[in-house]
Amino acid sequence: HQNAALELRSENARLHDDIRMLERTNESLRDRLMVLEDCNHSLQSQVSNHGNNSAAMEELHSIRETLLQSQRDSTNLMRELRDSRHEISVLNGKIVSKNRSIEKTVDKLVTTEREHRTEMEELRVHNQGLTKNLERVQSERQNESEHFDERVALLVKERNEIRM
Repeated sequence: HQNAALELRSENARLHDDIRMLERTNESLRDRLMVLEDCNHSLQSQVSNHGNNSAAMEELHSIRETLLQSQRDSTNLMRELRDSRHEISVLNGKIVSKNRSIEKTVDKLVTTEREHRTEMEELRVHNQGLTKNLERVQSERQNESEHFDERVALLVKERNEIRM
């Protein structure tokens, strides 16, 4: 889960970097567009001042083509930026979901560990009780065994006395 979250965060950071780069490119294209528009206005005014100068008309046509291409590029970059933002939003949703899942798993593990500790303590207490019972039973058996040995010895002695 942590690896997946780290990968998603890394992808998220990369996409944020891409967005910043696209925004800078977009700004640069807007600046170029403004310069080209200024050139266009300047050339239009030169053309109107000089009449039908074919070289100026060709230059104006070239600037218009460049301007149109810049506008298309800007539109494409904005579309890519929107798509990237959507991807980031989706990835962020996945990260949030994974984090919630991880938190739930951690909570379950903490609860399970707490339960196991409680069970272990109960088993330890029960084991102590069994050990005490075992020691008591062994002591009673030892005592009974000693009394049995004493009685056998007495009976043997009595039997021997009776035989004599």
